[in-house]
Order: sequence, then structure tokens, then C-alpha cells
Amino acid sequence: MREQLKPCPFCKGVADIKGDNGKYYVQCRRCGVSVDDERLSDATGSFEPFATKGEAVNAWNNFAEQEVADAIAAWNRRVNND
Repeated sequence: MREQLKPCPFCKGVADIKGDNGKYYVQCRRCGVSVDDERLSDATGSFEPFATKGEAVNAWNNFAEQEVADAIAAWNRRVNND
């Protein structure tokens, strides 16, 4: 069974689980952004992989939701001059 990954919060691209043997991460096919065990990484950054695919999927999906919420809040602050 394939884990369900949400679209990239930046470009809406398709994401893939990468890695093996206890070193997993998720990366967007389109823009290359990835999420690791500690932080968001760009396509050229170094990062700490997850021990399981499930951890990587959960982190990506939660990251995607949080990025959208943060973007909406930032937009509303800008619009309201907060």
C-alpha cells in the first residue's frame, strides 16, 4: 500500500518518499523542497532522515497543513496592516 502524501504546500507538486534502510525523507518532484526530521530543507541542503516511511509521511503531511495555515495568517496580517 502506498502512503498518501499531500501536495507540496509551495507549488502543489507531487511528492515522493525517498530513501531506504531507516533513512527516509519526502521531496517534491516539481520544486525539490523536502522535509526531514529537524527542518525544511531545500534541494541542496543536508538533513537528518526519518527512521521509518510512516514518520516521513506524517511529517510531510503535517508540514503541508501548517505551511498553508501560516501563509493564510501572514496574508491576513498584511491585508489588515497588523
